[in-house]
Amino acid sequence: DAAAFRNLDGVVFVIDASPSMTGSARWPLLQTMGRFGVAALGSRPGALVVFAGDSYVASEMTGDLRQLGQTLLLIDGDTVPDMGSRPERALAQAAVMLREAKVLAGDVVLFSDGGGLGPEALVAAAALAEQGARLSVVSAEGPGPEVQALAATGRGRVFELNETEGFAAFLSEQARDRLEKQEYPLLFWSDYGRFLLLAALIPVLLLFRKKGLA
Repeated sequence: DAAAFRNLDGVVFVIDASPSMTGSARWPLLQTMGRFGVAALGSRPGALVVFAGDSYVASEMTGDLRQLGQTLLLIDGDTVPDMGSRPERALAQAAVMLREAKVLAGDVVLFSDGGGLGPEALVAAAALAEQGARLSVVSAEGPGPEVQALAATGRGRVFELNETEGFAAFLSEQARDRLEKQEYPLLFWSDYGRFLLLAALIPVLLLFRKKGLA
C-alpha cells in the first residue's frame, strides 16, 4: 500500500545553516528536533535543503531515512559558504523538489531563528500552499510574528524546541489520510490489476462457451 501512494507524499527539511543558527547554544536542540522529525516519517520519503546566503540540496528525496538523519547531523557552520540568510531561495528549491518528485501533498519544514523572513519568504510560502504542500516552522527563538505569519501563509504549524513529540506526531500523518480528510478529489491506484483482468475475462469466456455449445 505504501508503494502505491509513494508519489503523493514527501517531506523536505529546510535548515538555516547560517552562523546565527549553527553558532547558537540551541543548535543541538534544533538537530534533535530534526532527528525526531526524520524518525517519524515512517514510509514517507524525505529530502534536505540547507541555506544561508544561498540554497543547496544536501539530500535528494529518499526513503533511506537513516542516511538522511546522518546527513542532517553533519550540518555545521562550514556547510554553506555564502554569508547571509535567504530562506525564500531554500523554500523555492523545496517547491521544485516536490514538483519534480510528483509529490501531491507534501510537507516542508523550515528550521529557522527568524533571520531573513520577509515578503519574499511569504511569497514562497504561498506558492508552496498553492501546490498542495504545508509549510511549518521549527523556531529556534520562539514563535515571533514573522514566523507565525509564514506558517499561517503556508498552512502549516509552528513548533518550539520543547515540542518534539507534537512535531513527530504531525509528521507521521500520511498524505493520503490528510487528503481524505480534506475530501480531495483523488483517484487512488492500488494493485488490483489481476482481479480487474479476471473480471474483464468473464464475459469473453462466456462468449466462447456459447459458441462451443452452438
